[in-house]
Amino acid sequence: MSLGNALKLMIAAVIVVLGNALVLAQPQALHKPAATADFNLDGQVEFSDFLLFAGVYGQPGTGNNGKFDLDNSGMIDFADFLKFAAAYRQQARSTYVDSYELKDDAYGTLVSVIVDDASRTIVTNSLPNHTTGVFPNDGNPNSISAQSLRYEFPIAPTFTGNSTSAREPGVAVNGVPYEPGTAESVSCGTGEFFRIEALQEVYNLGFDVNNAHVQPTGKYHYHGVPKLLVEAYASDDDLKHVGFAADGYLIYYSRSGAYQPSYLLSKTLRTGENCVASGPNPRIFNLAGTLPDGTYTSDWQYKEEIGDLDQCNGTSIDGQYVYIITDGYPYIPRCLNGEFTHISKGSPPPPRGPRPRGRP
Repeated sequence: MSLGNALKLMIAAVIVVLGNALVLAQPQALHKPAATADFNLDGQVEFSDFLLFAGVYGQPGTGNNGKFDLDNSGMIDFADFLKFAAAYRQQARSTYVDSYELKDDAYGTLVSVIVDDASRTIVTNSLPNHTTGVFPNDGNPNSISAQSLRYEFPIAPTFTGNSTSAREPGVAVNGVPYEPGTAESVSCGTGEFFRIEALQEVYNLGFDVNNAHVQPTGKYHYHGVPKLLVEAYASDDDLKHVGFAADGYLIYYSRSGAYQPSYLLSKTLRTGENCVASGPNPRIFNLAGTLPDGTYTSDWQYKEEIGDLDQCNGTSIDGQYVYIITDGYPYIPRCLNGEFTHISKGSPPPPRGPRPRGRP
């Protein structure tokens, strides 16, 4: 690097570090444009990224240096620095908006995301890039195995507001599918049918700390907040970009719980006699007269505007519609408000039956 270029970068660095004049003077949209400037992929664009950039300044933007050529001009020059400065200190949730590859040899994670003018194509083996629980376990007899999954979502979502049910509403940024519902159920001799919720305290479905477990196919998938994925973000920003919805909108998690769902427990007592849960060792029990407590999906009711989110756990932030994963029901969106093609239909395969613990 020439002395003149070095001085130029040093002056620019002072502007970035001390004044942030190129960044803070402008309003920051929800998902623009910090992704490619996070060179070390630690979740934030900071001075360590600048040092990496300075080390290759003035070189051709080819080979391993390609990621530093932010304007795709073929050279890593001052125009690229201006793009870096505009992204400096932007929030980590932008990291996965553009094309990227995620490979973690320790966990076997392989994810490729290609974004073009029309779509976002995700190819994944569905192995998470974080620690999981022990599988098989008492509630889930299945072992995690690599999958061969491909998803294609629109890059320019079309909002319909139709709240269309979606069994598999999206995919996490690490390639693990989101599947909030279950295949487990209770059928009663008097005709009632209850879908068992994933996150409840009656039926042991073998979830780990990430609110995830494994299908008989070996597919690891999330039913709630992917805790270790969220914790992996280095920044203290509240909103974390944790996935892509099938309709093209982005999925976030609020660490502070700033966005609350609009669901509450029904106060109507359940009906149902001579009921049997799916799975091995069935037993007969009655649900008639019991109070909804969240064990079954039908225990919950949507009530508009009691929370911050709509029926699909969506809201508009900075003028952009997004979905929010929440600590409370519905946890992950059960429906989508944009146009989409169903990833899969019907109910997921059961993990060979829940094992009851206590009374329903």
